[in-house]
Amino acid sequence: MGKKKFQWEADSGLPRDVPPAERERSQRKREADAVDALVQDLLDLPVYERKALPVHADVLAGLAVIDDLSTRGSVRSGLRRQRLYVAGLLRYEDLDALREALPQHGGVSPREQALQVVEHWRRRLVEGGDEVLDELVEAFPAADRQALRSLIRRAQKEHAAEKPGKGFKALFAELRALTARV
Repeated sequence: MGKKKFQWEADSGLPRDVPPAERERSQRKREADAVDALVQDLLDLPVYERKALPVHADVLAGLAVIDDLSTRGSVRSGLRRQRLYVAGLLRYEDLDALREALPQHGGVSPREQALQVVEHWRRRLVEGGDEVLDELVEAFPAADRQALRSLIRRAQKEHAAEKPGKGFKALFAELRALTARV
């Protein structure tokens, strides 16, 4: 059995009516773009929502590194490499299940989502008190319970007087800083 004149003419197992590798390459490119878009969707989520997703711990660690690199600004090549690394890790995950598990935010920007989360916590803390404060500290372990409790009391007094002012603003600022640290 001799060597064929053209190696690429060997039986590849593909039907003869399928065009050569162009279709395969295009399909691979579409899949790579979809995984890259999924990486961006994961980066747009707050950290506490990422932890609830059905992904391996290495993917979450890679996303944390991307967050760290993106705050530096000057390390562009490292950021690109890390995004490619996370995209490679995602190829081993069940992407359909991951897409279904992503929360649907209806086209709201990530900044607006973060502000909505902060406003949600502020409203619950002013109306609920210490029980909700316990939930907040459980969700955000870096929270300073004592400082938050005094800010909540000030905001509750202003709310009772129907004059939201400095207490409301201070509580919002503290919660915003707290959620940004996560």
